[in-house]
Amino acid sequence: MYFKAIQRTDHTSWYDGKTKWKVGKVVRVRKPDRTTEPCGRGIHLALTILDAVKYQGGPSEYIEVEPVGRVWAQDNTKVRATGARMVRMLEQGEIDTLAGFKLWEANHPVNPLLLRAD
Repeated sequence: MYFKAIQRTDHTSWYDGKTKWKVGKVVRVRKPDRTTEPCGRGIHLALTILDAVKYQGGPSEYIEVEPVGRVWAQDNTKVRATGARMVRMLEQGEIDTLAGFKLWEANHPVNPLLLRAD
């Protein structure tokens, strides 16, 4: 199981703001770096949900992904592959369980000044 953090508003990659993630869709990179270095041109997939958090740029949704094509490199936080397929969107309870704390709440802040008093 691999993970990615994606933008909450439109489900695009944080990296480029353009790559759209949808269940079943395969995302590929043209001309991946053919090195064994973990960083480089390719699709990066986090090994844990907290590794995915490191690469987000703001409030995120989390998805399960699987590598497609060749896996070029790996380190202790990620793999770099030619492509990836989105398996599914992770649910709130599962996100929190995988993280070991209330990660979903941390990524979906509520401004108490905007709440309606009943």
